[in-house]
Amino acid sequence: MFAASALVALSSTVSGSPAPVALPAVWADSAAASMPAPLSATMPVVLAQTVEPPGPAAKPLGSQLGQFIPMILIGIVFYLVVLRPLSRERNAQQDMLSQLKRNDKVVTNGGLVGIISSAPGDSDEIVLKSDSSKILVRRDSIREVIPKNSKGSKDGKESDA
Repeated sequence: MFAASALVALSSTVSGSPAPVALPAVWADSAAASMPAPLSATMPVVLAQTVEPPGPAAKPLGSQLGQFIPMILIGIVFYLVVLRPLSRERNAQQDMLSQLKRNDKVVTNGGLVGIISSAPGDSDEIVLKSDSSKILVRRDSIREVIPKNSKGSKDGKESDA
């Protein structure tokens, strides 16, 4: 049935007016003969086309810039909230490491507490003294310097009692 309607549609588009179509002998049985003629046999075929609405060809510059303003604001907030504090911490850590000197009490990243017995300024290695042992550690493994005014406190703060 579809092939017959396609044949009618093809013949109507070629000649401009619907032409009668002879059905093949295979379709000439009683069921096909009793069916109504397809709509395309009685109506011309209309092909739909999409057309863009008339208007300016390019968007104005203001609307294109407006799309990027949220991304710019997100970048500024990311810098202020994440990157700037990390930079300050890194600079503070570098200043602390450059000011290490002999007899400073320090804590390493591994939690080892010791007193610096040797800290050459041009070397990346520091010798820590802890009770009766000496340990060689890298300068960048020092987490913090315990202030001298602390009196046996583990976290470097004075106790009130």
